[in-house]
Amino acid sequence: MGYVQRTEQETRKFRLLALTLAALGLYLYPGAIPVWPAVSLILVYLLYVLLLGWLLLPRVTSPNFVYFMALVDTAALGGGLALAGVQSPLFILLPLFIIYYSIFRGYQTSLFTATTFSLAYVALTYNREARTAGSIISVQVPFLYLVALLSGYLAHGRLEEKREKEELQGLIRVENRARQLLEMARGLGQVLEPQAVVREMAVNLPRLVGMPGWVIALAEGGQLRPRESSLDLEKLGPWSGEERVTAQALEQGTPLAFPAAEEQEEALPPWAKGAGVLSLLVVPLVARGERLGVAYLFDNGQRRDFPPEVISLLQSYGEMVSQALANARLHQTTRTQTAELVRELEEAVRYLERVREARRRPEIVIGGLRIDGLKEKAFLEGKAVALSPTEFEILYTLAENAGRPVNQETLLRRVWGKDYAGASNVVDVSVHRLRKKLGQDGRILTVRGRGYMVADK
Repeated sequence: MGYVQRTEQETRKFRLLALTLAALGLYLYPGAIPVWPAVSLILVYLLYVLLLGWLLLPRVTSPNFVYFMALVDTAALGGGLALAGVQSPLFILLPLFIIYYSIFRGYQTSLFTATTFSLAYVALTYNREARTAGSIISVQVPFLYLVALLSGYLAHGRLEEKREKEELQGLIRVENRARQLLEMARGLGQVLEPQAVVREMAVNLPRLVGMPGWVIALAEGGQLRPRESSLDLEKLGPWSGEERVTAQALEQGTPLAFPAAEEQEEALPPWAKGAGVLSLLVVPLVARGERLGVAYLFDNGQRRDFPPEVISLLQSYGEMVSQALANARLHQTTRTQTAELVRELEEAVRYLERVREARRRPEIVIGGLRIDGLKEKAFLEGKAVALSPTEFEILYTLAENAGRPVNQETLLRRVWGKDYAGASNVVDVSVHRLRKKLGQDGRILTVRGRGYMVADK
């Protein structure tokens, strides 16, 4: 239908020129035809031409509307011939309009117009003498069909050339979109963080469809939370995602277009109402049956139309981003679980090392203090002392080196492991607790500048 509209707009000046010539002829030869019927016909046809360009063609979507246009022109020209006479110079407009209509669909519209004009012409000559009417019809009607065939032939070649050109342009557009999506896919393939995927979307989505505004929200805890936006994130706030446009997009799993979004204000997200959104695109982010979030593209400066190829492009990009986002989340979850598993394994390894060493550690007795390395227990004057595993390891390490000071670095490495990265005063705090439990501050000595020591007697 766009081709019909463009052609009519480009050739409207010829319609206006025909009206001008008809008005000029009426002015120069006022007695040739009835004045007021002719003026009325010119004014009505002028109104039709204006309505055709401003109201009818922008709203009609079917390309078959061109046949209705041909019927209206047949009626207008038939009325003019009825007033001026079938042998008047006005007849020259009939072949000109046949040539004009061949531009739209070649043979189809040129032959259709020739047929309607011929029927109208025959109807106008019906009341004449049979001989005169037959002479007119036998010459004029074949002439109209001859014009239709010639103009249809010329227009057919032009239409074929135009169709091939449009197909080539379509292939170029598809190739460019494919290259563009390929570049974006390569970029997303290198992203392993969900937030990085969202940042990629914030760059690519507005550029993909030429929309100035965007909001990208991810589903977290049953709510949509904005993560990237051309608006102030702090003013957006979380929302449930249950408003109609969002729920509909997530339910269908396909992008939705709202060229006149302000007319559906009650169905919009809360932020869209405050931003004065005029046109809106909603792109759901769904992968593996999971609703990951929604991307909104909007324009609050003007209304926009969204052709099918734009929706198709967003569909492809939305599916690609959803997969990347799902993979990034899976990678993050896997990495977190792996890190937890590593920590658990490290703790298990340290425990097994302690058990293995404990089985080799002999019992140590220093005065009234007895330390059982196998059972990891300590007794003072025959009474058990309740020690934590850390406190026992400190005591046993010091007892192994009785009479020699042990510095803090050695205690950290033996008790807490070489990878410990906690508080620096952990040794001092643990030794302090150990002294209190032993009840004899003098049993563990502090050797200034060298560490701690258990006396060997």
